Amino acid sequence: YQLSTVERSKFDRESINKFGGKKGLEEVIEDADNLGRVSGEVPTNKATSAVVTIIYQIEGDQTKIPTITSRSDLKNVLLRVAADAQTEECLLGAEVLWTPERRGDSMTEQEVVSLYPELRIL
Repeated sequence: YQLSTVERSKFDRESINKFGGKKGLEEVIEDADNLGRVSGEVPTNKATSAVVTIIYQIEGDQTKIPTITSRSDLKNVLLRVAADAQTEECLLGAEVLWTPERRGDSMTEQEVVSLYPELRIL
């Protein structure tokens, strides 16, 4: 839980939270056309970055994650983790975090670098 807390502390807000299929925080999604937008706000189509963090706990120590330097490496690691997680209930927990999570929110390159200094762009 410590890693999850560290990652969540980087967010300004968290609007969607589900645990065990149940809502924790109130969801802000109204409809697809107004996803996360304040009434009267004009949508912008500016480029932004998104960061996705996957935290998982697997029983055992067979899943050694190599350094990821390409999209192909990432795909291979995700496939390996998915296969390991299906082995006799060895997946103890998993969490997917992403930011920004609402349409209209954005992250500058400087924000990404300051919050995630070890991040590699794939």
